[in-house]
Amino acid sequence: MRQGSMTKQRQAETHTPSQNNWRRLAPLAVLPLVIKGAVALVRQGWQAFAGMAAAVHFTADPHGLVWLWLGLGLGLVLVAGGILQWWHFRYALDDRAITLCRGVFSRERLHLDFARVQNLRMSAPIYLRPFGLVTLALDSAGSQQAEIVLPAISRSLAEDIARRVHAAQLPQADRHDGQAHSRATPVARPDEAGGTCAGRGAVLVHRTSRDLIRQGLASNTAWVLAGVLASLVAGNPDRAGRLLVALLESLLGPLADLSWPAVAALVAGGVGGLLAVTLLLSVLGSLVHFHGFALVDEGRAWRARHGLLEKREIVVTKTKLQALSLRQTVIGRLLGVWELRFHQAGGFRQNQAQKGRRQQRLIIPAIREAELGAVLAALVPGASWPLPAMRRPEPFLVVHGMRYALVLAAAAGTGLAGLLLPAHAAGVALAAGAGTTTAVGGLSYLVLRRLRQARGHALAADLVVTTRGLLGRRIVLFRPFKTQWVRLQAGPALRRRQLAHLTIALAGLRTGIIYLPAAEAHGLAARLLHQAAGDPRPWY
Repeated sequence: MRQGSMTKQRQAETHTPSQNNWRRLAPLAVLPLVIKGAVALVRQGWQAFAGMAAAVHFTADPHGLVWLWLGLGLGLVLVAGGILQWWHFRYALDDRAITLCRGVFSRERLHLDFARVQNLRMSAPIYLRPFGLVTLALDSAGSQQAEIVLPAISRSLAEDIARRVHAAQLPQADRHDGQAHSRATPVARPDEAGGTCAGRGAVLVHRTSRDLIRQGLASNTAWVLAGVLASLVAGNPDRAGRLLVALLESLLGPLADLSWPAVAALVAGGVGGLLAVTLLLSVLGSLVHFHGFALVDEGRAWRARHGLLEKREIVVTKTKLQALSLRQTVIGRLLGVWELRFHQAGGFRQNQAQKGRRQQRLIIPAIREAELGAVLAALVPGASWPLPAMRRPEPFLVVHGMRYALVLAAAAGTGLAGLLLPAHAAGVALAAGAGTTTAVGGLSYLVLRRLRQARGHALAADLVVTTRGLLGRRIVLFRPFKTQWVRLQAGPALRRRQLAHLTIALAGLRTGIIYLPAAEAHGLAARLLHQAAGDPRPWY
């Protein structure tokens, strides 16, 4: 009896789950595991699959039976892999941590303390929603991606884990009261019908379809899609050329009877049509991804819920927030809307093995100028809109940039003219270089002046604000005690004028202040480091 009690005490001290505490996922978890395997196969092995498909295409029988057997074999492998992963997947819970054991060939055992959780996300894909199941993901400050993922668990279990995480992150004096309150009061979440809230949370932001249309128009997704199309054309120039020739041949008859202005108008209309299609796809993506968006204040945490095909929920503990960033694109400036992003520690810098697997941040889409002040005040007490007066970089920014622009323009203009013109036309080459220098110099002055007006910073008692942007705008707001490290840089030209650049590193984000007087830069760096070392509030 004494030996058994000592074993239980040792397990409690080391957070080692006993044999009876291990749990298995629901059998339906095989489905998301199979889908995950298929997605990984497409992402990582599509080159090998394409080569195999080409070999089958040139050597297979004309009836296509090989394709059928190949598809069935691949499907059976994916299903068998999903079943094996489900069979070897175990997890154990207590009030302080979760332990996960997984792996078919290589066994992995992972332990995560709830107090270290930075991000908690719940998603309900369309194939799990009829069964009332969700997928839960937990991140820590040291994670490159989601460390703990529990697919196809009941929503009640996911909410129970969320309450345990919330209780573990309470201060020691408030932990008992917080646990009792979380058991008595359900975790708030937006109502299915729209912006109301069940339980104790208050809805801070709710987005309508009109807002999401603005978000789709203002986002950079359309330009990303255009870049993807351009990369496809650049990657297959022969095929793109053949398609273009075939298109021109099909239109050659009708176009031969048209005047050049009509042909130019037709080409411009085609380009405009492609742009309209990309914008439409961007709007549709925004409507699907952010459908029913609502941000709820639950006291010690924020919860965002959105999604049409896949219901997503992201819970961010307020003390875990490192910074907020406001982003506005060129079209966003015309529409008067902003996008606000939450920045936390962990999962933001990807290595090559994890390229493309990005952590999901909490994003508030399509914030209008009229509501921006109320949103910032609710998220960051002490923040206001419009922002306070910004301290602009020193005017040497323009002079320093003009030097490089003029030298490069003179060299490029003179060299190009010298290559194209005969040897006896040296005077013409010099004149061309001078003209190029003048044109580039004027344009550079306008750009650098605009850049100086867009950059700036402001300091308050407990808030730092930095701004930047040439066409769009980006604003970062953070508490000084969240600073991880600072770096001062000054080249020879800056040292002669007693200027410096200051880089400020937060957990998951970096921002900077450029062309600052050296004494002011050293003072600001010392202030940030002093508050980071002496502030009793936890940065994580």
